[in-house]
Amino acid sequence: MFEPNCVVVLLAPELTLKSAAVRAFMQARLKKNILLCLKNKNVPFSKMVFMGGRYLVYSTDPMSAVSVLEKCFGVHALYLLRKVVFQI
Repeated sequence: MFEPNCVVVLLAPELTLKSAAVRAFMQARLKKNILLCLKNKNVPFSKMVFMGGRYLVYSTDPMSAVSVLEKCFGVHALYLLRKVVFQI
């Protein structure tokens, strides 16, 4: 059974057209907006990482994170993800 533990947040495509300085400013603003939305709705999350033009939000309740973030301004798409760490 698929049990997600992470939400992938895709940024709005308009941000890719901006200059580097403006894009960095807008990404920082979007990060604050995402954190504010999650905290206001009391959605549990452990960390948020920016990687490859996407934010990864690690949460114990990713379904509520998706329902909150789908209404967040600046978010283009959301995907559920199961991150697995292999140890050898």
